[in-house]
Amino acid sequence: MSVEVGKLLAHPNENGHFLEWIELYSGDTLLARVNLEPRWTVPNVKFVVALDHGHALVAKERCNLHGVWESQLWELFPTPVRISLREYN
Repeated sequence: MSVEVGKLLAHPNENGHFLEWIELYSGDTLLARVNLEPRWTVPNVKFVVALDHGHALVAKERCNLHGVWESQLWELFPTPVRISLREYN
């Protein structure tokens, strides 16, 4: 499963404005998390997970200025997914 943040416009990646982490969930279960650092990391990650149930997957990320954003739900399928994140309320 690939998660790419900034499908339409690249997210800033500088000391004052950057993504802190990206998480992947199946339902309410956290499957994986990648911590990011400003300037040294790119907010595109690949998660390899094996699931024995069919819950939809959701990716979340946290911007140090704008808080947590999440993707829409998507069903499992084998091809990489490019997702757009929206603010999480």
